[in-house]
Amino acid sequence: MDFDIRPAKVQDYPEILRLNEADVEMLSPMDEEILCRMAELTELFQVAEADGGIVGFQMVYRESSGYRSENYTWFCEHYPKFLYVDRIVVAGEYRKYGLGKNYMKKYSVLLKNQMFR
Repeated sequence: MDFDIRPAKVQDYPEILRLNEADVEMLSPMDEEILCRMAELTELFQVAEADGGIVGFQMVYRESSGYRSENYTWFCEHYPKFLYVDRIVVAGEYRKYGLGKNYMKKYSVLLKNQMFR
C-alpha cells in the first residue's frame, strides 16, 4: 500500500483528533485546544494519506521544545539532546502495511540530520 506522508496542517486536525480518539485507551485524550498547543511544540508533525483520507499521524519533540509529559520529562532528566516520539497513530484498517516503519524512516533521517551534525 502506498502512503503519502506530509506535514500536518490545521485543516487535518479533525481527522487527527478522530484517529487519536479511536485509540485513546493507548494514548492521552486530546481535544482541539490541546492539539494546537502540542502542534506548536513539535519538531516533526506529519500525517499519512491513503485512499483519499488521513490514516495516520506522528508527533516528535526536541529536548528543548517545552513539551511536558512524564516520559518526556524522564528523557529531559537523562539526556542533554534527544528527539522524543510522542505518538505514532495508524488507523486500524491500515496497520500491517508498513506505515509505522515509514514514519520511523522519516524520524531516522531527522535524527541523523539534526542530532549528529
